Amino acid sequence: MTDAGPAEPAGTVVFLFDTTHHCLWAEEVAHGAGMPAEVVPAPPDRGEARCDLALETFRAKAVDLGDVLSTEGVEFYWPADVSRPDERVTDGPAPDGAVTTSED
Repeated sequence: MTDAGPAEPAGTVVFLFDTTHHCLWAEEVAHGAGMPAEVVPAPPDRGEARCDLALETFRAKAVDLGDVLSTEGVEFYWPADVSRPDERVTDGPAPDGAVTTSED
């Protein structure tokens, strides 16, 4: 077995961010919504984000957490293996894959 860094525990996924501010904001939003989430090191194989931190949650809560983060305006990268309907993202993914929202 090779040491490729920390792996996600079974049944969990990670949301990625471009800034530490967004990751910590996401954790605050998640806890405020009563959702389980923990800041962890970002996995090394997901290079699209610029922050070395990630927000881990249970796979079963991933879509709900993504909805809450989007509603609050937190920009993030969806977990790579989470299926979600396109309408879950307010404006669609930004060119770099981050989720953005807008005020109507």
